[in-house]
Amino acid sequence: MWKEKKFFPLWTFVLTFIFTLIIQIARADETSWPVPDWEKEVNDEQMKSPQCEEFVDYATQTKKYLTDSLVVIKDGKIRYEYYDEKNGVNKPHILWSVTKTLTGVLLGTAVRDGRITIDQAVDDYYPGANPGRNYPKVSLKNLLYLDAGYIWHEGLFDATENPVVSMLYGPGHNDMAYYAASRRIISQGPGYRWNYSTGLPTLTMGVLKKVYGDEYDLMPWRNLFYPLGIQNASFEKDLSGTFIGGANSYATSRDLAKIGYLFLNNGRWKDETILPPEWMKIMLTPSPGYVSPGTVIYDVEKTGVYGGSLWLNKEVKKGQGKPYPYSPGDMYAAIGYMGQNLIVLPSQKMILVRTGYDHAFNDRLDAFVTRALACFHNPKTKLAPIPKFEHPKISIGKVFKNIRNIFQARTLQNSIAKIVCSCHLVMGVDIPTCLKRHDFGVTKHITKINVKESFEMDGNISIGVRLSGISRIFSGNKYTAKAYYDPQLPEYGCTLK
Repeated sequence: MWKEKKFFPLWTFVLTFIFTLIIQIARADETSWPVPDWEKEVNDEQMKSPQCEEFVDYATQTKKYLTDSLVVIKDGKIRYEYYDEKNGVNKPHILWSVTKTLTGVLLGTAVRDGRITIDQAVDDYYPGANPGRNYPKVSLKNLLYLDAGYIWHEGLFDATENPVVSMLYGPGHNDMAYYAASRRIISQGPGYRWNYSTGLPTLTMGVLKKVYGDEYDLMPWRNLFYPLGIQNASFEKDLSGTFIGGANSYATSRDLAKIGYLFLNNGRWKDETILPPEWMKIMLTPSPGYVSPGTVIYDVEKTGVYGGSLWLNKEVKKGQGKPYPYSPGDMYAAIGYMGQNLIVLPSQKMILVRTGYDHAFNDRLDAFVTRALACFHNPKTKLAPIPKFEHPKISIGKVFKNIRNIFQARTLQNSIAKIVCSCHLVMGVDIPTCLKRHDFGVTKHITKINVKESFEMDGNISIGVRLSGISRIFSGNKYTAKAYYDPQLPEYGCTLK
């Protein structure tokens, strides 16, 4: 009797543990996996509610919020889906800086497989690329968290001084990873200051090219796209053969939602671990450089909080608050230029994917998310106010100087050729719409953009761009920029020559 009393609590614990494990396994088996595609379950009565009508109107009809596609996933199923007349279910869309997140995932798969460690020095793969004394201290971890210490200001208005323009369309476009590695580093070295950079994830892809060798060209597909059943993805390269890891990938909205679903399931996809839980933790941890006193944040709602290639909604600097104060604190997102959004809401088991072509997406994300929650989760969700759209104030003198510089540097012609080539041949959009939706600033109002599609002798298709009119005053000659697309290798998109 005495022994029974002594061991009864132990047996109770063991039986409870086993029962709990069985329940967890049963629940795991109930996960609705989008294989081969998402199951669609739309509640027509729900969509007629005032909350849902406001969400749809705001997300797809609002002026200055120009939406190409919108997919809402809840509990593993599509609850709402929208495409404008130029897009569709099977059409890939440019992701811009959402690509940084894909690069973070691919780095995670390389670490998972033991191909590299996150503490590996970049100098081991690009020796001599940078003479600075701090260069040997830069690790892959610094690249992931964007705190490598490179002097890199993407917000500069002058295109000739903006490193991302120079890397993508200027003197750095031949070997973008080397260009990024060779930039000057601050005296304090890596880890001291967070600084947004499209160059660092591209440098990451350059390192992975050296790691994988002959396997590199198929690595994104083998490690990520194929296991998730993603068939329509494209990942563009520079002339050196490096995937442009900071900006140039393409996927359908449904396929992008699969990446979000991978995150929502803590890196698991069916019975396979794509990302170990410890890597998910790394991605969802605030950047050490962001937390560092060397990073001064004046307005967290405009700057955001950066993790390991994902944007977080946490208060990490005392008194700053959350970047999106009305949205859930466990929300995180991949965010790209001109309104490309992959938003994950773990507590609500929701994923929001939105692609578009406007410049106001980040300022409106809180309003977008809370209206989605009011429609699909809780009608009583407090809605974030809709911010007013404000054009940046730039002097006429600066505008004139920038136009002169970009004509002379030829980066404008190169960017138009590359962007139109990808928009037209990868996304399948007609050339006039590509020119209109990418909005190449005031250029279209002061000069004529001549675009010519040609079929080359080697079987490639080229998009040539020449500017006429006022551009000749600045450049002094006619210059034709060309980007090329290989129909035999559509997964690699367009390459600027």
